[in-house]
Amino acid sequence: MQRIGLLAAALTIGSFLAIQAGINAQLRQVLGSPFRSALLSVFVSTIFMLLIVVIAGQPTTTQPLRGAPWWFYTGGLLGACVVLGSLILAPRVGASTLSAGIICGQLVTALVLDHFGLVGFPIVRLSPSRILGAVLLFVALFLIRRR
Repeated sequence: MQRIGLLAAALTIGSFLAIQAGINAQLRQVLGSPFRSALLSVFVSTIFMLLIVVIAGQPTTTQPLRGAPWWFYTGGLLGACVVLGSLILAPRVGASTLSAGIICGQLVTALVLDHFGLVGFPIVRLSPSRILGAVLLFVALFLIRRR
């Protein structure tokens, strides 16, 4: 896939996060609990991924994970925290502020991960233009938050 296609895919995934937050906030109103809503959302995700694994003919063994570092198992935990946090914050701050805050948090973390080559990312050092880009996103967060 060419770079423009990859960027389009990333933008699409970003749109899914905003839509998911709204859907899950509505689910919270019906179920009356952010915890039950998050559980249902993550459960549906698990069932969907199980179907994808079966359809793709992928083995379901965990054999290759033996001896893997403990932190390899935290991705699902982080995903559940994203779902629960979005459920709690979405009705309070709105879709645009929530999305801008998530993006700013992702970006700062991504800059640190890139700079030090952490959790398997290649090293991409901080540069003035990358720092300026992050600062501009925080300016955007401030402007969006003002309503």
